[in-house]
Amino acid sequence: MTLGGIFSSAMNIALVSKTNEALSFFLHVFYCTSVPVTILTTFVSLYYGGMLMVIEKFKHLNRRLVAVIDQLDDVVDIYDDKRRSYKITKSCELSDALDALSIEHDEICRFAVNFNELGSLQMLAFILNAFLSIVSQAFFSYVNIVMSMRRNESFHVNLIGGMAYAIVNAVLLFVIVNATSEAINRAKATGVLLHKVVAGCLDIRLERSIEIFSIQLLNQSLDITACKMFTLNFGLIYSVVGAATSYLIILVQFEMMRPSRN
Repeated sequence: MTLGGIFSSAMNIALVSKTNEALSFFLHVFYCTSVPVTILTTFVSLYYGGMLMVIEKFKHLNRRLVAVIDQLDDVVDIYDDKRRSYKITKSCELSDALDALSIEHDEICRFAVNFNELGSLQMLAFILNAFLSIVSQAFFSYVNIVMSMRRNESFHVNLIGGMAYAIVNAVLLFVIVNATSEAINRAKATGVLLHKVVAGCLDIRLERSIEIFSIQLLNQSLDITACKMFTLNFGLIYSVVGAATSYLIILVQFEMMRPSRN
């Protein structure tokens, strides 16, 4: 074998070795980054689906409550003694319907609370991940744009992927908060509908059912939180935007204080 052949074989072996190392490094990075992101995104999708189910259950319950309230108004308008037996019978039926709605409302609230407790830690991790990705990618984009303008160069295309990831996290956070806020509002809407019931001229049992349902709604509030640290409502969005802006300004100030280098 000639010296050139030996040198060519050695170069091929080295190239294959470097290729394998590069491929192994790429797979390692891909595994360490994509797997957690995939798990977190899948969980967010499942959590969103659970909140949608809670919203639909509250919607259905409130529609049934509106139908019961309409029948209550018809019963109140009955003043004829000849129809008194019908009024008593109808009042008992509506009382049973209100009791069933009260039990169902309690079950939905308990399901929502238990479902939130199962994913509370994951939601906290998602909020932290979204916050860090928004702040870091915004800062890196600022630095890249400023440095590119100073050097009269075009900014790196690889920043587009990072900004896209931050935007996706921001959109997912908004979607989750919108769903949880609507679920809380639907739970509160039940009490608003119940308080529209006419107080007078009702059967004693019916008044008792309305009173028990009202006390239950007064003492039972649906709170959806992330490890009881953040309430998942639009106040969280304002907090994230404010905190991200503050940290971004601080990072930009530190970057401006660094000595310029050619």
